[in-house]
Amino acid sequence: MIRIIADCGSTKSDWAVICNGLTQYMCQEAGINPCIQPEQVITDTVISVWSRICSNVPECRKGVEFHIYCAGCSTQKIKLALQMCIERCTGTPADRIHIESDLTGAARAVLQDAAGVVAILGTGSAAGYYDGNRITECIPSLGYILGDEGSGSYFGKRLLGDYFKKLMPPHVEAAFQNFAKELLEGQDMLETVLQNVYGADKPNRFLAQFVRFMQDNIGNKYVQDILSEGFATLFHRNLATFRTVTDSVAFVGSIACIFQEELEKTAAEQGFNIKNIIRYPIQSLISYHIKH
Repeated sequence: MIRIIADCGSTKSDWAVICNGLTQYMCQEAGINPCIQPEQVITDTVISVWSRICSNVPECRKGVEFHIYCAGCSTQKIKLALQMCIERCTGTPADRIHIESDLTGAARAVLQDAAGVVAILGTGSAAGYYDGNRITECIPSLGYILGDEGSGSYFGKRLLGDYFKKLMPPHVEAAFQNFAKELLEGQDMLETVLQNVYGADKPNRFLAQFVRFMQDNIGNKYVQDILSEGFATLFHRNLATFRTVTDSVAFVGSIACIFQEELEKTAAEQGFNIKNIIRYPIQSLISYHIKH
C-alpha cells in the first residue's frame, strides 16, 4: 500500500509519498488549518496537492493510505470534517484516512517512540505529553487570539500592538515603520493590518510574517526583551504543568529554530532543559512511518 504522509501547519504543508520503505515523491503546498480556514480553501488545497501527487506517482490513483498531521485538528469533529474532505477530493475510503493533530505529528517526529513533553513553536504554539504512541495530556493552543504563546503570530501581535500604541523605542519604531512599509508594499498600515487580521483568511500567518523584523534586528535590546517575555509566558502558561513529570522539552517549528539561543536561555531561567529542536517534521515523520 502506498502511503501519503502530510505535515500541515497554518503557513505551509509538506507532503510525502512512500512505498516499500522508500520516498517516491515530496512536495509543498499551502497550509491547512480547519479552525481558521473556510472549507473551500481547504478543498482547493487538497485538490491541488492530490493532482500533483497523482501526476508524479500515477499509481496513487489505484489506492493510498493517508496519514495527515494537521494544525487545528484538536477535536474529533474537526478531524472528521477534514477526513470527509480528503475522501471527497481523492476517492480514498474513510478507513484509510488517518487524521491526527499537528502536536501528535511533532511528537512522533522529534521523539519517535520515546515518551516525553513536546511543544510546537511556529506560526502558532501547542504543548503536550506524549507516551510514545499518542498525546495523553495536552494544553490547548486556543489559537492566535486566546493563546499561541511564544509563537510567530504572538510576536507579530506584540510588534504591531507596540507600534500602534507608540510603545516602541523611537529608533525601533522608525525601523519597524520602514520594514512594514516594504512588507505591505506601501499600503496604509493601520487599514491593511485591521483588514488582514479581522477580515481575511489566515490572520495568524499574516501576523507571523512580522517576526522577520525581529530576526533582522536580533541584537536590539527591545527585540531581546520581547523574546524573553514571550518565551517566559510560553513556559509559564503551556509547559509548567508538565514539570512534575519532566523538565525536558523537545521542540518543533521555525520560531524555536530561528531563536534557539534565546529560547534555550529562557528555558534555563525557567528551570527547563531543551532536549531537541527540529524545524521541519516531515523527514522524521517519514522515518516514523517506514518503521510502523
